[in-house]
Amino acid sequence: MKSKNLPSQTLLEVVLAVGLSVAVLAALVILAAASIRTVNSALARTTATKLANSGIEAARFYKDSGSIFSGGLCYKIDSSVGLSEQDCNIPFSIPLDGRNYERQIKADNYDDSNPDTDLIQVSSSVSWVDAGGLSKNVVITTVLDNE
Repeated sequence: MKSKNLPSQTLLEVVLAVGLSVAVLAALVILAAASIRTVNSALARTTATKLANSGIEAARFYKDSGSIFSGGLCYKIDSSVGLSEQDCNIPFSIPLDGRNYERQIKADNYDDSNPDTDLIQVSSSVSWVDAGGLSKNVVITTVLDNE
């Protein structure tokens, strides 16, 4: 027996094939958009980590050049003098890659119970707002000998 294709069967097959194609394309677009958001988020976090790391390196250089940290103070990187004191309530703003990062370098006594210790805990914190409006933060902390 020969099978006959009825016009309604062919039309149904075409409609199903087009519907399936649209569903696959929609899934691919959603996946691509999520991938782009993830890449942008990773780029922002990497940039923030580099900024926080440069804050720690500046603190090490500050200490190695003979400067003494005062516990409880905040600092900013100043191109002319290295680190300079800054109001702890006002983070230093750094515009990069279309985002505004805010870095704060803070020095605290490492052991408050022993005021004679020369150890200083230095934290470099960088915050930014991601594309979704969420506030993100990276903090790197180290302990330096304040001698």
